[in-house]
Amino acid sequence: MNYIKSLNIILMSIIVAIFGLTAITNCNIFFSILMIIWIFIMYYALRKIQDRIFLFLFNSMFFIFLMGRDIQIEYLYYMKERHFSNAVTTGVYIEEIISLVVILLTYMAIEYFKEPKKNVIPKDNIIEKNNEDSVLNKVARYIFFIMIIGAIAYQIIFILYVMKVGYTKSYAKGLNYEIPLNYFLQKIDIAMPTSFAFLLATMPKKKDFALPLKLYLLYLVLTVFTGQRSPFMLGCLLVLFYFVLRNKLEGEDSWIKRKYIFIGIAMMPFMLIFLYFYNYVRFGVDVNYNQFSIFKALGGFFWDQGVTGKVVKYAREYNVELQMDQFYTGIFLKRGFLAHLFDMKVYHNNTIIRALYSGDYPHALSYKVLGKDYLEGRGTGTSYIAELYQDFSYMGIVLGSMIYGIIFYVIDKCEKINNVFCLSFVFMIIPHLLWAPRGPYTGFINKIISPTTVLILIMIYFIKEVIVYIKNKKNCNLS
Repeated sequence: MNYIKSLNIILMSIIVAIFGLTAITNCNIFFSILMIIWIFIMYYALRKIQDRIFLFLFNSMFFIFLMGRDIQIEYLYYMKERHFSNAVTTGVYIEEIISLVVILLTYMAIEYFKEPKKNVIPKDNIIEKNNEDSVLNKVARYIFFIMIIGAIAYQIIFILYVMKVGYTKSYAKGLNYEIPLNYFLQKIDIAMPTSFAFLLATMPKKKDFALPLKLYLLYLVLTVFTGQRSPFMLGCLLVLFYFVLRNKLEGEDSWIKRKYIFIGIAMMPFMLIFLYFYNYVRFGVDVNYNQFSIFKALGGFFWDQGVTGKVVKYAREYNVELQMDQFYTGIFLKRGFLAHLFDMKVYHNNTIIRALYSGDYPHALSYKVLGKDYLEGRGTGTSYIAELYQDFSYMGIVLGSMIYGIIFYVIDKCEKINNVFCLSFVFMIIPHLLWAPRGPYTGFINKIISPTTVLILIMIYFIKEVIVYIKNKKNCNLS
C-alpha cells in the first residue's frame, strides 16, 4: 500500500470517528466541523510534506494552542471551562473555522495558478548563488558567533535572576538594565535570531553549519531554564523547517535522515510529558508523581497549552469592553524604529498604563481578565484570531487569514528566493508566524522593523562591502 492510499484511509477513518464522537457525545457541531477542516489541512500538507512543510507546522501549532483543550472538553468531558456561554463558544469555533478555511483556500489557489504542471525545483541554483559570495558567508558566520556567545551569556545571567526572584516576578520586574552589561547583553540576545536567520540564508555547507547549530541548540536549552518554553519549541521547529528545505534542495536524507525523523517522532511524547511537568516546576507547584500516568501527562500538556482557546473566548466575551479607540493589530506602528522615528512612547513590563493606553492587546486583555495578578507578572497571552476579530470582526479574520495564506505559500516555496537578504526575512518571521495562534497577528512585522534587525542587516552589508572594496583594491595594486 503506497503512502497516498494510506493517507486516504487514515483521513476517512478519522472523519468517520469524528462523526461517531459527535453523535455519541452530543458535542458542539461547529467544533466537529473545525476538526474535519483541520484534519483535511493536515492531509493536504502530508501529501507533499516537503513542499508544504510550513503549512503542516502552522496547522500543528494551531491544534496545540487553540484546539488541544477544546477537544478534551467536547469529546472527553475532561473538564468544563468557566461560565462561557454557548454563544461565545460557538462564535469562537466559527472564527477558527473561517481562519483555517481561508488560509487553506488561499494557499491552494496560489499553488494551483502559480505552479507549473511539472514542478522542477532548481536544487542547486539557490545554494550555488548564495555560496558565490564567500565574503558574505564568512561575515554572517563570524557575526553569528559574536551574537550567540553574548546571547548565551545573557541567558545564564537571566537564569540566575529567575532562580533568585522566581519565574513570575522576573517578568513583572525584569532585570536591572541600568547595569550596562545587562543592557548590552539583552540587545545582543534580541539581535541573535536575526544573525542566525541570515546565516541560514547564506546556505552554508552541512559541515560548516555543525558548530553554529550546536551553539544555537545550547542557547535554546538555556532558555528553558529561564522559565520559557516557546523559544525552545519555536527554535527547534525553525531548524526542522531548514533541514527539510535543505533535503528538498540537495536530495532526500542529505541533511536529516529518515531514521532521525522517526526517532524524533518516537521521543515526542516524552518531550511533551517533560514540558507538562516543567510548567508546574516553573511556577513552584508541587507535583504528585505517585499519580503519574503517560496518558494523563499527555492530556495535561494539551490541556495546558490549549489555554489559548480559553483566551479567544475571553476575547470574544470582553469584545465590547476592549473597544477603547485602539488599533490592536497596528501595534507594530508603535514599536521598532517607527516608534523611535516618530518619538512614540514605548511601554515596558506589566503596568496599568500599558494595559489601557499602549494598544497592546495581550496586555489589555490580561488586565481585564486577571486584574491584580496581571500587575504581578501574569498574562493571558493573545491570538491572531482574537486580535483580528477585535479590530475588524469576521471580515478581519477573512482578510487577515488570506494574507497569512499568501505568506505561508511564499515560505514553503522559499527555495525560489535567490537574494540572501530577502531569504533571511523568511527565516526571521517563521517563529513569529508559528507563534501566531498564541501570539499577535503582526508579530512577524514587529520582527522585521525591529531596530536590532535593521542594524544587524546594515552591519552585515557594510562589513561585506568594506572587505570586498579592500580586496578589489589589493587586486588592482597587484595588477
